[in-house]
Amino acid sequence: MSGPGARDILRPSGGGFLAEVLGNERIAADVYRILLEIKENNGINYPEPAPGQFVNVYLNDASRLLPRPISVCDRSEGRPALVFVFGAVGAGTRALAACAPGTALRVGPPAGRGFDLGALRGLSRATLVGGGLGTAPLLFLARALRRAGGVRIRAVLGYESEAFLAREFEAHCDEVHIATDDGSAGFHGTAVGLLKELPLAGGEIFFACGPAPMLRTLSRFAGGQGIPVQVSLEERMGCGYGACLGCVCKLAGEDAAFVNRRVCRDGPVFDGSEVIWDV
Repeated sequence: MSGPGARDILRPSGGGFLAEVLGNERIAADVYRILLEIKENNGINYPEPAPGQFVNVYLNDASRLLPRPISVCDRSEGRPALVFVFGAVGAGTRALAACAPGTALRVGPPAGRGFDLGALRGLSRATLVGGGLGTAPLLFLARALRRAGGVRIRAVLGYESEAFLAREFEAHCDEVHIATDDGSAGFHGTAVGLLKELPLAGGEIFFACGPAPMLRTLSRFAGGQGIPVQVSLEERMGCGYGACLGCVCKLAGEDAAFVNRRVCRDGPVFDGSEVIWDV
């Protein structure tokens, strides 16, 4: 995409960090990958995100005051730049998809609770299970796992048709398995359907992100196999900061009760065995 020169960059108002669009490309139908270089704020460097966290991205549009919460997909080595992969499904994300290189945006610091990598202690394999856009935050997780070492990394990725990010997963994983709903690539079916066809290993853990039906099926499968599973919920967030209570989910509590938790503040990652799926 072509865009304005550095002197033409808009200066977003408000707090947070200023970020410049370095690149923006369509990688599948209505799916975009955007690279943002994040500037320091009054001498404060941008905090390092953890796998599974998201960032609130603000548009230069006074009519859209609320941010777009987007999971971190990857980071650029050697510079404070983050990669986000998102679907252009509403007015806000379509506006973000139209941002040309050189455009300035405002972003909040990394938010939410990411994947608990401490759960890997004593285990030998991490299986990443992604569905559609839910594959994006798992790429950042795969990079972190590869850097830490000590476990084999297997990715089981499901798509409607186009298997975006598959090549990037291959760079960080020991195995990558693809499923598509239409059978155009890999296994004809869902990611969980494919996973059930693959051999399990002793000392395994599942990390997952995708649509709720996929996460529900995976959590029940994992429970039946005695495999721990962490799930990143794809709830629609209103404010992205926990104030609007628009992304509440239910977790198992004591004495067969349940507790409400905000996905944006208490998650988005939860223990899959604790999520109450049928509500």
